[in-house]
Amino acid sequence: MAEERKQLNNQAAVRLWLVLTLAILIVVVVLVVGIRYLSSGALRDEIPRVPELGRAELTVKQQIIETDAFARQHPRSAEALGKLGMVYQSDGFLEEAGVAYHLAQRLAPRDYRWPYYLSLLEIANGRNEAALAFLEKTTDLNPDYPHAWARLGELYYRNNNKEKAEECFRKTLKLESDHPQAILGMARLAGDAGNWQQAADMLEAALKKNPHFGPAHDYLAICYGKLGKDKEKRRHEGLGADAGFQMPDPLVHDLYDLSASPSILITQAQIAKTSGDLTRAEKLFRRAVELAPDSMDTHFALAKFLMSPGVVNRTRMLDARQHLERAVELDPSYLNARHAFASVEDSLGHTLRAREEWQHIIDAEPDHAQALMSLGQIYYRRGDYRKAYDYYQRALAVPPDTAFSLGQPEMAYHHFAVLCISMNRVDEALAAFNKAEEENPRYTQAYMDHAHFLKDLRRNNDAIAVYRKGIEADSDNSELNLALGNFLIKLRMYEQARNPLANAVRLAPDDVRAVTALGYAELKSGAVTSAVTHLKQATEIDPDYYLAHFHLANAYLALGKTDLAAASFEVVLQLQPGFVPARQALQKLHKSPPDDKSQQDSAESSATGGG
Repeated sequence: MAEERKQLNNQAAVRLWLVLTLAILIVVVVLVVGIRYLSSGALRDEIPRVPELGRAELTVKQQIIETDAFARQHPRSAEALGKLGMVYQSDGFLEEAGVAYHLAQRLAPRDYRWPYYLSLLEIANGRNEAALAFLEKTTDLNPDYPHAWARLGELYYRNNNKEKAEECFRKTLKLESDHPQAILGMARLAGDAGNWQQAADMLEAALKKNPHFGPAHDYLAICYGKLGKDKEKRRHEGLGADAGFQMPDPLVHDLYDLSASPSILITQAQIAKTSGDLTRAEKLFRRAVELAPDSMDTHFALAKFLMSPGVVNRTRMLDARQHLERAVELDPSYLNARHAFASVEDSLGHTLRAREEWQHIIDAEPDHAQALMSLGQIYYRRGDYRKAYDYYQRALAVPPDTAFSLGQPEMAYHHFAVLCISMNRVDEALAAFNKAEEENPRYTQAYMDHAHFLKDLRRNNDAIAVYRKGIEADSDNSELNLALGNFLIKLRMYEQARNPLANAVRLAPDDVRAVTALGYAELKSGAVTSAVTHLKQATEIDPDYYLAHFHLANAYLALGKTDLAAASFEVVLQLQPGFVPARQALQKLHKSPPDDKSQQDSAESSATGGG
């Protein structure tokens, strides 16, 4: 009996323990849920209120409202709050973005993205000290992100802490050896130490990969000014302001990929295009069209991109035509879109439709210089030089500071010069060439055609002067140096030809034409050993370039190496069986009589300077 009572008591104690334990668990759960609810409520209250969106684009309004609602449903999600910050920042609401990033950082203190984005906001607001602190935190959390180190180095440099700046730039370059901002930073440090040539060399190398990196052009102009190299200084002055290069930064790309603002997307697409990232540029332009399919601006911007050099092909031209046609439908009064549409139609061979569009533009705006010039080109192609001349004259008479003036006047003057040549208006042609070169001193084709015209007039000294004028304006132009060298060879001025040809080879070491021409000029001026070196180099660059083998054979002959000469002549005839000078030379070496073709072009007249 006592044993039964004891068991009952034990069972009751167990039940009581279970009840108490369950009660405690319930209390704990309630407390935890309550605390989380209260803290979520507190966090929800800290989420920035949606700002006044009255003037914002409709797509921006929708995106902000939806992202804000999601963040309020998940107030303890760092991703949700961080995305809200990114949406605000990408759409231009910087204050709200900062609040959201701070909340995301509090919830995910080990995520390097949020202090990085906060640093960008602080930089945009001019608060460099705060930005510096956030970048320090970013590099602590992720020491392998080069763009954070580059931005940190830039801020230290601005604060005149050059030791820390150099440390950051070196860490950047260790992670990414050709990082443009870090190279610029190191170049500035070199310049500050008086090492201007070292700074210039670093920036020249950087510009070979990133030719649109504006700050590098600006600082190079300073470097060359300090070095007393006025020609090089002038070459870089002004390029920085027009370059528009932006440092490629994956986190910044992630940011603007979220933007729902067509205007911001177009701006970012144009930056990407200028920076050489054509794939990203096209993606952003197309996203702008998707977001605003009834906007003339988005269709026009995408079409202009599709027609730009380095992008355009027939498929993209047809795509551009569709977008331009839509742009004209949306705003028939926008004459620039109509002009672009007419240009595409003309390029696709639809000349009648293009002419109608350009005539419509001129009816609406008689001083639309580009439409006038385009009509002139149509009549020039048809051989109606009189009408072409009249339209060109009208286009060139439009004042340069008006809304519809010529965008590239150097090309217009160039076309006018070519037309004047066809009409035998010699003085007008020469004046137009000079005007084209004045408008754009680096416009290569104008110098080329100008010099060629002077050669046709047998004004050889004037032609040489034009080539030299072009080289003076653009000393890094290999084509002009090569053209001058070849012309001097044609005049049998071999010694004078060597300098421009050596420059051409320096600027384009893999151009077989330049290397061959230099070797030939050296051969004819008596520098046979150097000629052999360059001509062998030419045959290595392009083993199928027969003139290089021919000149090399003659160089071997000049050295008395008849076996090597014969072998090179054999190669020439394998590549070009009908090349008479090689056959004649080989027959002479073998002491066999020349055939009936021996009276054809001599070696001198057939092979001068690599074509």
